[in-house]
Amino acid sequence: MARENIYQPFEVFYERVDCCPLQNRLFNFFEFVFVISGEGYHIVNESKNSLKEGDLYLITPEDTHSFDLTSLSEFLVIRINTEYINQYNGINHLESVLYYASHLATSIITDSEDKELVKQLAHCLVQTTQHPKTYNCDLQRQYINAMMIIATRNLTSYTPQQLESKDERILEIVAYIQQNIYNLKQLTAQVIGDRFGLAPSYIGSYFFNQCGETMQQYITSYRLKLLKHRLLFSDYRIGEIAQEFYFTDESHANKFFKKHEGLSMSAFRKAQRKL
Repeated sequence: MARENIYQPFEVFYERVDCCPLQNRLFNFFEFVFVISGEGYHIVNESKNSLKEGDLYLITPEDTHSFDLTSLSEFLVIRINTEYINQYNGINHLESVLYYASHLATSIITDSEDKELVKQLAHCLVQTTQHPKTYNCDLQRQYINAMMIIATRNLTSYTPQQLESKDERILEIVAYIQQNIYNLKQLTAQVIGDRFGLAPSYIGSYFFNQCGETMQQYITSYRLKLLKHRLLFSDYRIGEIAQEFYFTDESHANKFFKKHEGLSMSAFRKAQRKL
């Protein structure tokens, strides 16, 4: 499958469409998509979730992506390449953090106050695309940077809580775990050690020293975060979620979830939706 490219550090544009012109697209860049209005579904790596006004999606180069629209919809689209990310000086290892959005078909913004900030920034960016003025490009950079900061602080809920290291390798390991979270065969000490030049007998203590938790604890907690995200923000049935996460069946998925959360997946979804 061919990958799309951009030939400048960033692009910003407004779209008003009633169908997605291309399906299962792959990018060589990161793409933010803000939903101004519309109805339908957002599909990432075959994970399909309802879209709604105010959602902000981040599609990484690891993801295939498309929309299944059921009404006329409006989007703000922001594309940034590695050149743009490397020029940004505000957050260390920004590219690794952005990769934490891999596999997320739902909005990356979960904080209610941040949702309002993103909405305001999106409105400002749309204005720059519709009313060309001097220094619009500089304004767009500032708005994009602000949106990236907000996205980053929401995405950090998917990183080890004590990860403050400047060691590039541990950040790459965490990103690799998140990118392969559905395939546990790729997350053994042997496989990760071989990939990153660490002895399998050493990688466990290395991860613990860098992150303050064992690698298995992090893998488990990250899978739980994704499971909760699916239960709260998707229309998937429990069996479909179990299949997505490569559990043997729904029973095994519930056993895993109940062991750590104290209740079944359906009970968790029901309880949270009452709040």
